[in-house]
Parts: sequence; C-alpha cells; structure tokens
Amino acid sequence: MDYRIESKSSLIIQGLSRRISTENDANLIQVPKFWKDFEHMPISKSIVEHIGPLGLIGVCYNNCEVGLQYDYMIGVEAHKEIDGNTKILEIPSSTWAIFTAQGKIPESVQLVWKEILDEFFVKTSYRHSRLPELEIYPEGDTNSKNYTCEIWIPIVDWE
Repeated sequence: MDYRIESKSSLIIQGLSRRISTENDANLIQVPKFWKDFEHMPISKSIVEHIGPLGLIGVCYNNCEVGLQYDYMIGVEAHKEIDGNTKILEIPSSTWAIFTAQGKIPESVQLVWKEILDEFFVKTSYRHSRLPELEIYPEGDTNSKNYTCEIWIPIVDWE
C-alpha cells in the first residue's frame, strides 16, 4: 500500500450531492451511478466549466455510523459561485494520507478504498480526523489502465 503524508491548506468545493448507503456495499453501485447521472445533468456543464487544477473532486462527508450512510458530492474547487442548485463545502486545512489509484475507474478506486479500510488504519498509528474524504480526479481517460487519481484521507497521528 503506497501513500504519502501531506499538509494542505483549506479548500472550498462546490458541486452536487447525493445520499449514499453503505448497507450491503450499495455504495459500490450508487457512487458510480451518481457519476454516470452527473454526466447527463444540465448543471454538470456549469460545474465542469469551473474545473480547477485538481480536476473533478468526489467528496465523502456526513458519515452516519448508525444509519450506514454518507453524503457524496461531485464538484470542483470553488473560485466563484456556480449558477444552479449546488452545495458548498468548506474543508479546513489538514494533514492527509494521499493514496494513488491507477487504472480504470471505478474498479481501481474501489480497490484502493478497500486497502485503506482493511489495512491502513490497522497497520499505522494514524487515525481518521473526521473531516471529509476526497477523491481527486484529474482530466484524462478514466477507462484507461494508465489513468491515475488520488484518494485523500484526513488524518491525525496518535503516537
């Protein structure tokens, strides 16, 4: 499992959100479906027009441990307000464990998420800082075996 630790300044993300269920791994179907739906939503063009250096960003937030749900946003760095019914999230400066996923989306990202959940927190002294988690999708062919994106996990060190 390959990762690096970086501190990043605060970030404001604007986009569209959907409630996702993790019950019976439904998120493995619901998140990719949201991305497909997003491509056909009229507001998606306005969001993509405001794409920044990071590319499109998937944000996991509002994790509800009891309800096995979270909110998932598809958005961009907010440099100016986007017209439409979008949501704005402010993410404070943080330290991140940054993982690289290479290959076709969503399979490569789902594999890295599994490694993060099954291994990273078990084998390191890092703990989740309870901030949103980010998936960073730069421009490129997401169906290519060479496509590279990142997953950012907000962390604190308990040692």
